[in-house]
Amino acid sequence: MARCDNCFFVYLGLPDVAIPRHQRFSLALWLTLLGCTLLVAATATSQEVEPTPTSPEVQPTPKSPEVEPTPISPEAEPTTIPELEPAAPEVSPPETGAEGAPELSEEVGEPVELLPTTEPVGGARWRISPHIQAKVTYDDNIFIRPDHQRADFIFTLAPGITFGYWELEEGRDYFQWKDAGSLIERARGNFLIADYTAFFLGFARTSSENTVDHDGRVAFRWELAKLTLGATLAAGSNTEADPDVGERVRVRTLAINITSRYQVSDKTLLGLALSNTINDPDGFIQTTEWRAEGFAQYAITPLLQLGLGVAGGRLDVEEGSDQVFEQILARAEYSLTDKLAAQFSGGVEFRQFDASTSDRTSPVFALGIDWRPAAATEVTLSAFRRVGASALLVDENFTITGFEATFRRALGGGLQFSLAGGYHVVSYTFARGGENRTDHYVFVRPGLFYRITDRLQVGLTYQYRRNESNLQQFGFSNNQVTAEIGLRY
Repeated sequence: MARCDNCFFVYLGLPDVAIPRHQRFSLALWLTLLGCTLLVAATATSQEVEPTPTSPEVQPTPKSPEVEPTPISPEAEPTTIPELEPAAPEVSPPETGAEGAPELSEEVGEPVELLPTTEPVGGARWRISPHIQAKVTYDDNIFIRPDHQRADFIFTLAPGITFGYWELEEGRDYFQWKDAGSLIERARGNFLIADYTAFFLGFARTSSENTVDHDGRVAFRWELAKLTLGATLAAGSNTEADPDVGERVRVRTLAINITSRYQVSDKTLLGLALSNTINDPDGFIQTTEWRAEGFAQYAITPLLQLGLGVAGGRLDVEEGSDQVFEQILARAEYSLTDKLAAQFSGGVEFRQFDASTSDRTSPVFALGIDWRPAAATEVTLSAFRRVGASALLVDENFTITGFEATFRRALGGGLQFSLAGGYHVVSYTFARGGENRTDHYVFVRPGLFYRITDRLQVGLTYQYRRNESNLQQFGFSNNQVTAEIGLRY
C-alpha cells in the first residue's frame, strides 16, 4: 500500500475548440510533458539553494516517501487519495494476467522485493537500465464472454529501458517491474525516472488479435527541508478485455499527477494535488477528468494525524453530459515506523450534470493499510468507493465499491510467494433513467516466484476471475495461468 506525497500542481488544459479525437489526445500528451519539464526545472533550481552535506560525496538520506494514484480502468487500481500514488493509472495488457471492472488493477506478475536494496551513500547517479520479460499465458476466455468462450495461448515479449537518476534501487524497481505483485509501493529516495516498454503480443489461435502495446511513464520526486514534490506522467496504448464494455478493446490512456506536501510546523501539514486523466477506448466513449484537492492535517500524537480536505473537478464525456463534482473529506494518517501505515480519506460527493437531470449526492472514501510484521512479509489492504462514467453507454455512470488485499512472503533461497484477491460491486445508473446494471466482481491470484540472480527471475501465476451481473451479457468467468521470465540490468 503506497503512502504518498501531495503536491503543487502545474496544470495545462486542452483548448476549447473542435479538435479531432486522436489529435486532442496527442495535444494533451505534449502539453502535459511540457508541464512536467517545467516542474522539474523549477524544482531543480530551488534545490540548488538547499544546504549541502558536509562531505561532497555524501548525500542526505530522505525520509520515507510515498507514491500516487491510479484511475479506473480494467486493471488499474488503486485508490483516489492523492497521497496514495497509483501507479499508475494505467491499463495493462491482458496477458499480464488481469483485466478488471472499471478502475481495477490486477495483473499477473513478479512479487515485491521485500528486503529493500540500498546502495552505498553517494551512489545516486544518472543511469540507463534495460530490461526484458517473456511470458506465456493460457487464457480460457480471452473475450470474457458468458458463453461460447474462446481459449488461447498468449505469448508476450516485453523489452524496455529505464533512464534517469535514482538514489536507491527501489526507485528503479518501481518502474521496471510493473505488475501488481512487483510494485515497490514505498519507493524511497529522490528520483527522476523515465521508462518505456513495448509489448509484442502473439495469439496461438486468434491471430487477428496479434498486436503491439506501449507503456511509457515519467516520475519525479524530490524532498527539500519542508517541501516534498512529486509528479508522474503515464501514457499507454494497450489491448484488454474490459468488463465495463464486455469485450476486448484497445484503450489509450494519459494521466498526469503532481503532488506536494509542506510541513508548516512540527504538527501542521498542508497538501495540494492536481490531476488530469484521459481514457480513450477505441469505438467507445472517451472521458477526460480534471481533479484538484487541498487539505490540512494536524498531528494529534506523533503517530496520528487528523485533517480536513476539499476536492473538486470536472468530467468531460465525449458523447454525453459533462459533469462537475465537489467533495468534502475527512482525513487521517497513522504511521508506526515502517511496520504499519494507514491512510483514510472519506466524505460526501455532490455531482451535477449538464443535462436536465437532478443532481446526485453519494458517499466516497479510500482506505489504505500497509503492514510489515517481519522483514520478509508484507500485507496490504485497500478499500474504496468512487464514481465514474461508463465507456459503453451515453449518460451512464457507475459507482464502484470494493476492497483488495495482498500478502507477500519471502520463503528464503530466492523463493517468494504472493497471494492477492478482491471483491468489487459496480452499480450502473443512467442520468435520465433506464435499466440499471449491477456487477459483482471477484478475483484471486496466487503466485510463486524464484529469483535466480539479482537480475534474473522466473515465476508462475494463476488467476481466477468471475463477474456476476443482472444483465446476462456482462457476466463471465475466466482462468489464466502465466509462466514468465524477466531479465534486467
